Amino acid sequence: MGEPSYTAIDELFAQRFAEGLTPGLVWGVVGDGALVHHGALGSVATDRDELPTVNSTFRIASMSKSFTAAAILLLRDRGRLRLDDPAVRYVPELGDPAITIRSLLTMSAGLLTDDPWGDRQESLGYDAFGRLLTGGITVGRAPGIGFEYSNLGYAVLGRVIANLTGSNLTFVERELLSPLGMRSTCYAASEVGPQLVAGHVKRESGWEVLDPVPPGAWSC
Repeated sequence: MGEPSYTAIDELFAQRFAEGLTPGLVWGVVGDGALVHHGALGSVATDRDELPTVNSTFRIASMSKSFTAAAILLLRDRGRLRLDDPAVRYVPELGDPAITIRSLLTMSAGLLTDDPWGDRQESLGYDAFGRLLTGGITVGRAPGIGFEYSNLGYAVLGRVIANLTGSNLTFVERELLSPLGMRSTCYAASEVGPQLVAGHVKRESGWEVLDPVPPGAWSC
């Protein structure tokens, strides 16, 4: 049996890249726990003629919510909280006893979809986030009725973790990333080094490089 061909996979990514949705991308195929094929297109930044590689570090955006959810379940397993506890027990500023940890995890707490506003809050400080919650939040329905994507809901979960452990980000790095050997995964872009791939926004004139924002109360 000959060597497998990855031409079809490469063509799929080339077609996707041609749609102009990203200035650069890298992909890989894993077999039996090893990287058996990879490719790249574009550049790591508009001012650098340099292909991304399998060692490049990309922002993972809302995939960070997976770590927040895992951290909540870890605290549940350790007896620090219960999923059906009212979130206000751990975040008094929230003020609404009907919102539970479970409803925040499943995005069924009745909070409104908050993109792109929520994306702009990442570096918000702990105290500023507390003041925002104290001012009251808007809900669109009673908790438990339906799904609605909410960055705010996961930021509240991050605050639950922070209030129980001292720091949401430190807890995730210590209890999840480090044991899993995820040495290239972190919250602060300043810790990455030259392998960091620049973030971009698409303007009428083309791709514009964005400076990374520091981590904060919404990084979860």
